[in-house]
Amino acid sequence: MPKPIRIILFIVLGLVVFIGGIFGIVMFATSGVTDAGDKFLNALKARDYTTAWNLCTQEVHADIPTAKGLEELITGQQVEPVEWSYSSRSIENSEGELAGTVTFANKKTGTLSLVLRKVEGEWMIRGFHLKEGD
Repeated sequence: MPKPIRIILFIVLGLVVFIGGIFGIVMFATSGVTDAGDKFLNALKARDYTTAWNLCTQEVHADIPTAKGLEELITGQQVEPVEWSYSSRSIENSEGELAGTVTFANKKTGTLSLVLRKVEGEWMIRGFHLKEGD
């Protein structure tokens, strides 16, 4: 193989490794946020509203004062998640955000948005929005 082609291949390979490394770092850095989001959504999916409510911050508790209130909100709006994926994730200091798509128990799809805050070393749900459509 001619030397210029080897150099080009080496550069391309280096860029692929670099981009893959950056992607891996971002995924690792945001894994705590996604884990917390998954715990919350899995609790909702399991209809374990007490666990889901306990994963929320005081800001959520001020708006939804009980686990029963969370249950009434989720079931009343028919936004019980059964499957989801995140298309966007970010962290800045002790705040994190997740956004993506969701499938609800009624088989309809929609969007999700979770805002998280790190409280005493643990990521907790500071706000959420589950919406049918879009």
